[in-house]
Amino acid sequence: MKKTVWLAAACFCVALIAFSGNVAQGIRQAFLLCTDVLIPSVFPFMALTCIAGAASATGNSGKVGRFFSKVFCIPASTVGVWAFSMLGGYPVGASMSAQLLERGEITAPQSKTLTLICFNAGPAFVINALGMGMLGSKKAGAVVFAGVCTAAVLTGAVAGRIYKPDLRVGKTVNNTNADGMAQAVVQGVYTAGRNMLGICAWVLFFSALISLVLMFPVKKEVQDVAVMLLEITQGCARGAAGLSLPAVAAFVSFGGVCVLCQVLSIAQRSAVKLSEILITRAFSAAVAYAVTGALLKIFPVEAAVNVNASFDTVMPYSHSVASAVMLMILCVILIFDLDTKQKV
Repeated sequence: MKKTVWLAAACFCVALIAFSGNVAQGIRQAFLLCTDVLIPSVFPFMALTCIAGAASATGNSGKVGRFFSKVFCIPASTVGVWAFSMLGGYPVGASMSAQLLERGEITAPQSKTLTLICFNAGPAFVINALGMGMLGSKKAGAVVFAGVCTAAVLTGAVAGRIYKPDLRVGKTVNNTNADGMAQAVVQGVYTAGRNMLGICAWVLFFSALISLVLMFPVKKEVQDVAVMLLEITQGCARGAAGLSLPAVAAFVSFGGVCVLCQVLSIAQRSAVKLSEILITRAFSAAVAYAVTGALLKIFPVEAAVNVNASFDTVMPYSHSVASAVMLMILCVILIFDLDTKQKV
């Protein structure tokens, strides 16, 4: 296994040197994609959800929590994790469950189940970035979002019963006082910035890989599918215009290998396996395809919205000051993180 990894890494390094121009161009495009799409659409949601997680996402959730506990087979007090993951996007559920596990509020099996079922593309990405920016239609984005949300609910109900953990929860941290809430805000934004930098790092790494994949002499359709399987943001920017909306919904629900790596890196302590994530994602993609196809019969979307999308349409502000400032803030958070770890 180690020899295979070393050989693959060596081949990758040789390819990076041999085709450095293509790789550099791909990374530049991915960098702009991070600053103009991912950070503006994901970071605010992630910051809010991390603040909620730092303030404790567990507590007395009443009848609503008990209902969701029966549906997803998760502790009733963790229903907030599921709700925030539906709004925040792919890595939010894994991030919040990892926070709760680290603080001892949930067990490792519970964190594993939450990581598997709290997996969904957020409305900011699907409706705004994909719908308006890439497909040119907010209605198309809304239909795709409805499809992937339905798939997330059904997948969560099935996965929860398969990986059903003990529903007893651990200690509950109460941060309702002023000092506790202030600390929750600081810790939440700090955690969100660290996770956001990790997400951007994965996107940049896969962009280098994608730039090499695009050099293979195959049809554009095959390239687009390969890119969507590897990294969903760039894949949608390249291939959403040429695919049917049910197919786009399936890829968005699956998430792509890049997103899976992000989730695995965040949820290391929950011992979730790659095979478990792949199975749940494949099931969710199939459901999203079927549900989106059914929704299009009820809410038809004109085929013309899929004609003129291109990679450039998602980068209208490629050199905006706001994007540069946000990236600098994230870098400052990373510097403080490294400095703190060195002193511990």
